[in-house]
Amino acid sequence: MTRTKRISRRQLLAGSLGAGAASLLFHGRLWSADAPVDANRFVLLADTHVCEDPAKVVRETNPSENFRVARGQYLAVDACPAGLIVAGDCAFLTGESGDYRRLEELVAPIPMPVTFAMGNHDHRERFWDVFPRQRSASAPPADRHVTLIETPLADWFVLDSLDKTNATPGRIGAAQLEWLAGQLDARPDKPALVVAHHYPLAEDKPASLASALLDTADLYDVILPRKRVKAYVFGHSHRWQFARIDGLHLVNLPALAWLFDPRQPRGWVDAQLQPDGIRLTLQCLDPAHDAHARPVELAWR
Repeated sequence: MTRTKRISRRQLLAGSLGAGAASLLFHGRLWSADAPVDANRFVLLADTHVCEDPAKVVRETNPSENFRVARGQYLAVDACPAGLIVAGDCAFLTGESGDYRRLEELVAPIPMPVTFAMGNHDHRERFWDVFPRQRSASAPPADRHVTLIETPLADWFVLDSLDKTNATPGRIGAAQLEWLAGQLDARPDKPALVVAHHYPLAEDKPASLASALLDTADLYDVILPRKRVKAYVFGHSHRWQFARIDGLHLVNLPALAWLFDPRQPRGWVDAQLQPDGIRLTLQCLDPAHDAHARPVELAWR
């Protein structure tokens, strides 16, 4: 039986904070049990690379501090998002238990359900040890961390592309793809968005040299002919960019931690589902960046 997340106000308050949390004050804005919740609005992050040491600076940036700054931004929006999705590389480098304990501290004040995808710098078992409720909520297959989030306007399929920890390429695998195909076929008319950490493998690049998703062709065999899939959302490259293939949107989320290209933005994405598409608004940690607060409207195929 597939486990899914359906958003309710009770779950939103209980999911991260535990019982008894009635209201929270962030940046002067009060969120209470009566605060509006937008069931079709989500916060999207990628490549947080949280370290056990909260003072650790990597490539001239502090991942823990970046997480705190972003948290302050998305907790100050006008309507509470239904959830937060982290598209992999949650931990620093080798997915150590201390990294996940620090991540647990950072997400504890977030009064909305938080969903994690596994990236190549994560370690699935150590993540589950620190976040046992995440494991209990994971959908089949049992050896991967998979989550289905149902909303009024679309379903989010958050997949696990971790193949080997601290080895750059990724793989979704036959069992996970079979499960995805079955779930997509069960609701053929409802829009779906698929989230994983790794970007698709370019057609002109040999798999043996790739740092991308090694079974991209198999993934495409599942999601391209199924027109209910409207977008594939990923991180890994630490870039903010878009592409399309057969009308399917490819959305590359920016990194929250370090940058490979200093011209790229660092931040999070405010994702607003609509009946016929999605509006993605990048919120940069540096509001002076040219890409800050510029919405991108994507229409469904």
